[in-house]
Parts: sequence; C-alpha cells; structure tokens
Amino acid sequence: MFFSRNLRWMILVLVGLVGMALTIGCSRQNSAQARSSADEVTVVDVWCWEADEYQTPLTSKFYETHPNIKIRNTLIQQAEMPVKIQTTLASGSEIGDMVWLEMGVRGKLLALDCWDDLTKAPYNLDTSRLWASMLPLATNPKGELVGVDCAPAMSGIAYKRELADQYFGTSDLAEVSGMFKTWDDFIVKGQEVQRESGGTVYLFPGLQDLFKILVGQTNTPYLTDGNKLNLRNALGYTFDLLIKFKQAGVVDGIMQDTPAWNASVTDKTHIFMPMPEWGPSWIVKVNDPDMVNTWGLITPPGGSYPWGGTAWGIPKGAKDKEAAWAWLSWNNLGGVQDPGPQVRRDSDLFSADKSLYDPAAKFYTRPDPYFGGQDVLNYLTTVLAPATPPSRQVCEFDSEINDAIALAVTRLVSASGPVTTDELIALIEDDLLQRVPSLTR
Repeated sequence: MFFSRNLRWMILVLVGLVGMALTIGCSRQNSAQARSSADEVTVVDVWCWEADEYQTPLTSKFYETHPNIKIRNTLIQQAEMPVKIQTTLASGSEIGDMVWLEMGVRGKLLALDCWDDLTKAPYNLDTSRLWASMLPLATNPKGELVGVDCAPAMSGIAYKRELADQYFGTSDLAEVSGMFKTWDDFIVKGQEVQRESGGTVYLFPGLQDLFKILVGQTNTPYLTDGNKLNLRNALGYTFDLLIKFKQAGVVDGIMQDTPAWNASVTDKTHIFMPMPEWGPSWIVKVNDPDMVNTWGLITPPGGSYPWGGTAWGIPKGAKDKEAAWAWLSWNNLGGVQDPGPQVRRDSDLFSADKSLYDPAAKFYTRPDPYFGGQDVLNYLTTVLAPATPPSRQVCEFDSEINDAIALAVTRLVSASGPVTTDELIALIEDDLLQRVPSLTR
C-alpha cells in the first residue's frame, strides 16, 4: 500500500510538471504570436508619379503614429497611368492600393467601374468636409465620390510688381485689383501698355493663359444626353472673349509649357500670369530661383477657377483598403491640430479638409518674398477657395475634348486674319467626331 500511495503521488507530480510545461510553452507561443502580429507591417502600394524623396517629410511623420504601415510608391508617368490601369484590370493583375488621378485624364479613369465609393464603409467620408467645387472633379458617372483631391480648386492671376509700377502707376494689391474689375478693363489697359511700350509689352504670354482662366470659370457641360456635343454653350463665351483679346493685340503668341513660356516668368515684357495654388512653387520659383521678379496675386474677373489637380482613389481590388485610407485621410482629411496637414503645409502642399480654410483657424499663413511679402497662402485659402464655383463635371471624353480644344486655340493664335467663334467650335466638333464616332452634334 505504501508503494501504491507513493506511486500515485509521483504520477500526480509528473502530470503537474507536464501541465506546467505545456502552459509555459503555450504562453510563450502566444506571446511570440502577439509580438509577430504587433510587428507585422502592411505595405500600401501607391501608384503615383512623385519620387520617394519628395514625400519623405510626410512618410516619416506618418510612421510615428502608424508604425505598422509602410508606403511604397510605384512610379508611373501621368501619361501612362490610364493604359497601366486598363491593362491591369483587363489582365486581372494586382492593382495598387491607392492610385493618383491627374485631372487631364481623370474623366476617362473615373468612368472605369473599379473604384470604391469613399462615402461608404469602410471609409464613410462626410462630403460636407470638402468644398463643393471639388465634388464634380472626383464623382464618377454613377454619382459616387471615388476620389479626394489634394486641394480645392483655387487659382488667381499674378502680376509683376515692377511692370505694374511702370505701366499702371502702382503695384499696390488693392489698387491693381481695383483697376481690373472686368475683362474689358484688361483690354483697355493692355492697349495703353502697348502704346507706351512701343508694342513690346503684353498683358499675358499667350492666349492659352487667358483660356485656362476663362474655361475654368464656367461649369456648363461639354456633353448633354450622354453623347451630344454642347460646345457652343460651354465654350462660346470663352472663344468670343479670346477673339476680342486677339484683335486688340494685347496678348503675346507664346504657347504654354514651352521654354519660351517658362522664360516669360523672368522677362520684363509680360505682366500677368494665371496662378493656380501650385503655381508659386512650380511656375514662379522653379523658373525664377534668383527672384528676378516679384509678384502680386489678385482675383480675376469672374472669380477663381480650377487648373490641374490630383485626386487619390482606392480601387475596389486594393489589398489593404483600411491602411490606404489611413494614409489618404492622414494627408488630406485632418484638422488644424493634426500632423498630416501641418507637414503638408510646411512642404508648400495643401490638404482637402474645409476646416483648414476657415479664416479664424489662421492655418495657412506665410509671407512670401517672391510676392513682395504678400501672404499668398492666406489669400489662396481664405479668398480664392471660397470664391470658386462648383467645377465642371468630369466626363469620359475630357482628354479628347481638351486635345481638340487645343487645336482650336492654336488655330486662333496662328491666325493672320479674322476667325470666328463658330469656325473654332466647328473645328473642335469635326476633330472630336473623328476621334470619338459615338458622339453627335
């Protein structure tokens, strides 16, 4: 009996020891699994056209509060993005977790049924946080908001202060703005400048500059009933005014985005320049690093207008949607106390959330030496942004329409004799019907 009791006791001890070992082992395994889960990194693949070094200030700050997310930028040229997306979808290949959508081809991309509606779960974006001017630029044909622009559409007109003093008698912002309440005021003053300068000084480098302003100040659609051209209504006023400026001889013949146009930033023969929110950095400072000219920024007759822009969209086939949304919202949907908008502002970038543009917030403010100390950030965000009407709804054929319009503007610029608006509209329509046979007059 003694042996039996001792044997039972030894068995119980061994069972206890085994149980303890299993418990310790499981505990260690669970702890290791927890550490593995905590250390796991989700990679957000962003299809964009900006190199990593330009985004380092943003990603570095983002990682402080999102250590388990890594941003990987897959560089794709803007012009190649539509083909890249379409071929990826057609082949069933893996698409990025986020895609940058450039304005020129955005209508064609949004027409693809491959984007998540950001007002639905898991995003649940409240559109009241965005300017009304932004919504048509990222809404697909089904009425879904499938992108968030990095900034509202806000643009003005900049003028060279030295030339303003010479030909207007003042470079004061309020006084210059008061001289140009209508486009007719520009024509009258431009003719005076031509006479005083012996025909060497113009208002704008080219008609394309004026067109960029005028075409953005109307939201009349290019198409009605899906495929019927509405160009006379959408473009008639713009071409009427361009022809008037052409006949007055107050605008030069330089084409945008050419070496001559870039050089006009530093010359003393062109007074005005259209100025979008990205213009101070990417038009003025890039082309005039030595600050040959200082500028003033005012509002054109008719108000602000859109010029370019990039929206961020999340594909339906994205692998890591919540991580992609974390990156998008951190950048573009934070308030004045949030690090994303702060870092973007300090990098001369804007964010989308409307609360940042409240004058009482005093969030965007910085005197700019290139603009004679004018607080350009404040002017863009508190004056121009609220004055921007809803933009024209993007459509599938925007790129073809814009190419056809460019032909008409070039025709007007090069014309040695009279040209009418009807002739230019007919030129656009003829070109479009060849490009897109499904359209009708």
